[in-house]
Parts: sequence; structure tokens; C-alpha cells
Amino acid sequence: ARQHGGVLRFESEPGRGTTFELELPTLNNLLRPKTPPPVREVETPPETGKVRVLFIDDEEQLLRSYRRMLRDADVTSAAGGQAGLDAIAKDPTYDVIFCDISMPEIDGVDVWAWLEANAPELTKRVLFCTGGAFNARGAEFVEKHQERILEKPIGRAGLQAAVERIVVECGRAEARAPDLLVADRDRG
Repeated sequence: ARQHGGVLRFESEPGRGTTFELELPTLNNLLRPKTPPPVREVETPPETGKVRVLFIDDEEQLLRSYRRMLRDADVTSAAGGQAGLDAIAKDPTYDVIFCDISMPEIDGVDVWAWLEANAPELTKRVLFCTGGAFNARGAEFVEKHQERILEKPIGRAGLQAAVERIVVECGRAEARAPDLLVADRDRG
């Protein structure tokens, strides 16, 4: 039991018998995010005139596709939820955080929970994507946060419009020149 993070307890009474209780962690507890370092204060990044976007997804092909769709943005890719949390803890200055909901181990719901607990000011910058295949926990999350959800497959125009919306809503439009994204959209 101990090797699996659990506990074995027993109680014995003469004439009544022995009761054993085995307690093991649930799958959800095993898959909780490793605690990344606390979000550190970072100086404002050098002004590049580009929107800074972090993409968190477990599918490398999609990460490459997102990078191509936002080629005039400053894009960082994180392969999976833990890599995404580590990237945010290291540099919390992204203008937009774009996260898949369904990922193994640490999913988008876990990423959101970590942000709410450790960096709530970043939650307004988060968008999620989904292909629709998720568990009851994911379905409940999607229902609660519909305004932040994009359905896969995501086209260039839809992705750019969503990123621009977050940049403008967060009051970072002047600082990050989202018109670069509009110019990119015009190119095709």
C-alpha cells in the first residue's frame, strides 16, 4: 500500500473478527500537476510589437500548425499541461494562453485550477480548445466556460480573432500591436 501512496489500517476485536481498510489515492490525485515553482515577478519583456501567445497542447502537429497560423506573433509552444505550467511559472507575461482541454496527465481543467490558485490575474488571458472528447469533468468545465472555448479544428481566421479579442479585452492592444495579426490574416 505504501509503495502506491496509500495506507493499510486494520482493527481487530477478539470474538468479532478483523477489519482491514486499504486506502489508495484516486487516479485524479495521482495525476495532479507537479507543483511548478511559484509564479515569479518578471520584468516586462522587451517590446517587440508582437502579441505573445503560449500554446499548451499534447499534439506536436497542432502546436506547429498554431505557430504557422500566428506567424507574426511571438509564439511559445508547451507540449502538455505540465510543460505549460512550467512555462507560465517561468514567464507569466504572455498576452494569451491557449490550452487544450483533453490532454493526458495534466489537462486543461488542471491548468485552469492551478492558474486560479497561483496566478488568478492570468485567467482572463486564457482560451481553451477541444475536439469534443472529454470526461464528465471536462464537459462540466466546457459548459461553465463556453465563452473561452474554441472547437477543433480551428481555422486561421477563428484563431486570430480569438487571440485579438483576448488582447483587446485585457487592455494590452496598444502594448502589443494586434494589428499585426490583422495584417497576417489579410495575407491568407
